[in-house]
Amino acid sequence: MTTCHGLPPFCCGPVARLRAWAQNRAGHPGVEDYVAVELELASGLRAQLVTVWHDMIQRPSNRRLEIFCQRGFVASDHDMLGEVLVQLGDAAELRLAAPAVLERFTALLENANPRFRDWFGVPYLLQDLAFVEALLAGRDPAPGLEVGVEAQRIAEAVYRAAESGEEVDVS
Repeated sequence: MTTCHGLPPFCCGPVARLRAWAQNRAGHPGVEDYVAVELELASGLRAQLVTVWHDMIQRPSNRRLEIFCQRGFVASDHDMLGEVLVQLGDAAELRLAAPAVLERFTALLENANPRFRDWFGVPYLLQDLAFVEALLAGRDPAPGLEVGVEAQRIAEAVYRAAESGEEVDVS
């Protein structure tokens, strides 16, 4: 069995095929408020993504991420910073509190300026900062442009699959 060590699909190699469904339930023209995508990765792994607009103004627009893999589970209800649930094998579920998640995240950062530590949870702040710093230093940013182009290629395939109702080969 191919494993992905509990990482999301974009870390597990290229997407080979996908199917998708999209709906506009709230009636806002040109806005899909429900999208489901079934991905088959080149490695044979499968992943599902679902996004639903809840139309509840008082509720935050957060993301729930759940990763299930052989003998492992990871979940978070936070976009960028918050507690993470982890369960490995038959062990009890472990809750990593937000400060512990921040410590682990900070340890993974190679060149992040520690004076921004209190802002690491702001969506895309570190990515934007790393991009600008790479440009100012004359380095190629990481990830490179090809990662963004690939994300757009997959998004276009999702729209194509949702419109046609057919599986789309993206390999």
